[in-house]
Amino acid sequence: MFRGVVTELGARCVVPHLMKGLESTNWHVREETLNVFAMSMIIRTDYNFLKLSIFIARLLDDVKTKIRFVANEVLAVIAI
Repeated sequence: MFRGVVTELGARCVVPHLMKGLESTNWHVREETLNVFAMSMIIRTDYNFLKLSIFIARLLDDVKTKIRFVANEVLAVIAI
């Protein structure tokens, strides 16, 4: 679903709305937000995802191990 939205609208339209998901109290929401960011980085290169690294890096200290792992993966995608 989000793949189509990102493809049609572009990351510039989608990313600002997803920022709230990184701060959600629900870890499932945080995880899926990170997954959408990673997918967006792969299919759209018209957005400066480096700006997101500060917000994603905060999740490296998350209480859930899975969130720390996924945040690390997304930062690796940003680095490419």
